[in-house]
Amino acid sequence: WRTERGIRYGYKASATVYSCINLIAKSASSVPWSVYKKNRNNDWEVVPGHPLETLIEKPNLFMSRKDLIERMTTHLYLGGNAILTKNRYNKIPAELWIMPPDAIKVAPSKENFISHYEFDQDGIKIRLEPEDVIHNKFIDPSNMYWGMAPIQACAKQIDTDVSALEWNKVSLQNRAITDGVFSFDQPLT
Repeated sequence: WRTERGIRYGYKASATVYSCINLIAKSASSVPWSVYKKNRNNDWEVVPGHPLETLIEKPNLFMSRKDLIERMTTHLYLGGNAILTKNRYNKIPAELWIMPPDAIKVAPSKENFISHYEFDQDGIKIRLEPEDVIHNKFIDPSNMYWGMAPIQACAKQIDTDVSALEWNKVSLQNRAITDGVFSFDQPLT
């Protein structure tokens, strides 16, 4: 399963898929983010202006928190994985970038669970260390390293709905007239 398949044959082909995922993504991005810490009374209190909050509010020069969360959510629902990389300045995360999941592969490790991630797209190959990757995924019971998209489970139903709509469209364009009829003067056996 590839995220691009979910985009092409689900998100861009089905108004139902688009509407549902778009609604979920917009709802997720509307949630305000804050950093909390426990005070002396063991109660949670907001830490205004925390560097993590600032990073999430403006993850990079080209995205807002809303953009980042919507893209993450859309990738999760279409491909099962949302992958962010951290660009660091003086070893401190300064930017977050969403990565195309289809360009990422996980390199498993017996010692550390994940050795590294491999980015490979358009002739560009980059090794990403696990500490520089935030990998959000939906559970796939058959794969510990990679997520499963919710629309993967209903792909046949989505394909059937899209095919039915296409058939209806073609029928209407043809004024519901059949392309041709074979007729015979005598009954056939």
